Amino acid sequence: MNNIKTLGIDLAKNTFSLVGMNEFGKIVLRKTLSRKKLLPFIAQLNPCLIAMEACSGAHY
Repeated sequence: MNNIKTLGIDLAKNTFSLVGMNEFGKIVLRKTLSRKKLLPFIAQLNPCLIAMEACSGAHY
């Protein structure tokens, strides 16, 4: 996980889908986490760009 340069997060109510890419745009991580596990996971990453997309259900 040290080579993740961009982390994409699809926000939802209870679970979050993550895609991590290296500096070349190659996918190096695909993972689904619960709300409870998201912050501890992000806290252990090296600094990186985080992009978020919210589904329509995430707004409620």
